[in-house]
Amino acid sequence: MINRRRSETGILGEILRLAQNGMKKTHIQYKANLSYAQLQIFLTFAVERGLFETKSGNPNVMYRTTQKGIELLALIEELNRMLSE
Repeated sequence: MINRRRSETGILGEILRLAQNGMKKTHIQYKANLSYAQLQIFLTFAVERGLFETKSGNPNVMYRTTQKGIELLALIEELNRMLSE
C-alpha cells in the first residue's frame, strides 16, 4: 500500500491551488497545514522558480500563482488522477 503521508509534490500542488487568486503567507500556512519552517521552504522554492508572484502590500505580502505555476498545478493534478486510477 502507498504511504498516506503527503509528498512534496502534493504539498506544492496544494499551495499552488490555494494561491491562484492571491493569498497571504499565514493563510497559506494554515490552509495547507504546514509549519512556518515548511512553508518558508516551499515558498522560497516556488518564488525562485517563477511559480508565484509576490505583491507587497500593507502590511503583508500576497502570493499569487503565476501562469507557469498553474501549468505545473495542472500536471500535478493529472499525475494524481493517473495514480489514483
